[in-house]
Amino acid sequence: MEGGYGWVVVFATFLINAIVQGVVASCGILLNVLLDQFKEGKAITGWIPSLLGGLLLAVGPFSSYLISRSSCRSVTVLGGFIAVIGCLISSLATSVRFLIFSYGIVTGFGFGLLYLPQTIIVAEWFKETRSTATGIGLSGAGFGAFIIPPISQYILKEYGWSQYFVLSSVLVSGCCGLGLLLRPNPEINALMEKSAGIPQPAPLIASHFLRDPAFIIYCVSTGLFSGSYRIPFSFLPDYAVRQLSSSKDQAAYLLSYLGIASFLGRLLGGVVGDRQRHRRFLVFLILIVLSGVSVVAMGFADSYTTLAVCSLGYGAASGGRVALNSIILADIFGLPALTQTFGLVCLVQGISIFFGTPVAGWLADLFGDYRTSFILFGTGMMCCSSVLTMIPVARRSTISGYGERKVSWILRILPCLVIPFLLGGAPTVKSLQTPVLKPNIIFIFADDMGWNDVGFHGYNEIRTPNIDRLASEGVILNGYYTQYMCTPSRSALMTGKYPIRTGLQHYVLRIAEPRGLPLTEKIMPQYLDEAGYKSHMIGKWHLGYSQKQMTPSEYVCLFMCFTDQRYWNSLTK
Repeated sequence: MEGGYGWVVVFATFLINAIVQGVVASCGILLNVLLDQFKEGKAITGWIPSLLGGLLLAVGPFSSYLISRSSCRSVTVLGGFIAVIGCLISSLATSVRFLIFSYGIVTGFGFGLLYLPQTIIVAEWFKETRSTATGIGLSGAGFGAFIIPPISQYILKEYGWSQYFVLSSVLVSGCCGLGLLLRPNPEINALMEKSAGIPQPAPLIASHFLRDPAFIIYCVSTGLFSGSYRIPFSFLPDYAVRQLSSSKDQAAYLLSYLGIASFLGRLLGGVVGDRQRHRRFLVFLILIVLSGVSVVAMGFADSYTTLAVCSLGYGAASGGRVALNSIILADIFGLPALTQTFGLVCLVQGISIFFGTPVAGWLADLFGDYRTSFILFGTGMMCCSSVLTMIPVARRSTISGYGERKVSWILRILPCLVIPFLLGGAPTVKSLQTPVLKPNIIFIFADDMGWNDVGFHGYNEIRTPNIDRLASEGVILNGYYTQYMCTPSRSALMTGKYPIRTGLQHYVLRIAEPRGLPLTEKIMPQYLDEAGYKSHMIGKWHLGYSQKQMTPSEYVCLFMCFTDQRYWNSLTK
């Protein structure tokens, strides 16, 4: 039973998990682009990664039902085909609601059919090294989460979100070919036929497990964990960009840190599960606590470096927990029941993810930042260990090897000790942080520029690559108008008033003309100064020269300037 063709199966599951989880992990980068593209709130846009990640797991019972009637190979091929169709349809999206259906539901359903067979088929081929083999296969998820997000960031930046979906469909189509390698173990099939005759298809929902106290406890704990599991993958990039002033490229690397740490965590989790067979339930609990601590720490992070370290910690701990999930289920409820129990657990996980991500997005909209979401959901994740410690009491005689060992009471009470502190700190978390860096604001104001004097309007005789890049990464206001001459335009920009309100509506100011922008007007740099900014100006002023107080170096001491007449290169005072 050990080895042989089973390692080919492990290799195929490794690559399938890498593709599926890599694409799902890229949702955080995609979410940032879709928020800018469609201008919808985080709560409604958050349904896209929520459904994608939720259905990946919630389809579990249906997937296990199909496996019992056919095989892991055929279900994998079917799931890959459906996911490809979903990605292709998504490339034609016109709204967030369109993507919720096409990418969240259709592609998510396909990914759900792909997920469960990868764990079941590996468990059939291995016994003594089952935990290690499962860890290797599942570690593909971490490998994909490390490799694919930076590639996704490049595609989204250079080609846009529509082409991203097309290229994703090409990548996902590889799962269909890899699925053909998932040959069932003939020894297992022969053993089942010998012991029970012709196997009967399992029911869609194994209701007797729903009456098992140990299984209910496991599902409650899993639900609490899964409601928080996808939140770092979905919101870390946007969190880093909007609240820590990181670049989008830096934000994409956070998902790579999560991915590589998850890859290593799944590998090590599988190895430790085999070598510490009688203690792996305790290892399982510790990994859950460390995952929750990492998410809470993300909420308190005040720099990109801190967030990166938390990402590594979360990836390693949660990856190890995922690697042991099916192994613990097989320990408690037996290998023959793994298809049904794992399918039901996946359903619970999926339902939790459905609501976890949108609720986290809603809290971010409500509080104006992501910190509260990370702290609250990380706290909930830590509580999973307290719930799970009740299983040895409910099923002490059926837990292989560790039923007679008492699980440490420290793990049982630790979340209860820290919850009051964390919940009390969440609403006032800003008081515990150093001030978040404000975004830089740059105004480029050009005189006498025609419509076709820039490349992004399609005119190729005047090359403006830097301005074109600003346009491609920002927002173009084609219905935004300005005055037709220098002085009136600059007056409007600085004051926010029509030039007729400042007396500068007629013509440009000449060098010796004895008038200018009234000194009683409060101008834009003054407002920025009150907000904690320091101002710098280079170029043309053209709002008055007859008095020294009218020049930008003297105008309420906002600028320190040096030059002559109309032009300044000003340094912050």
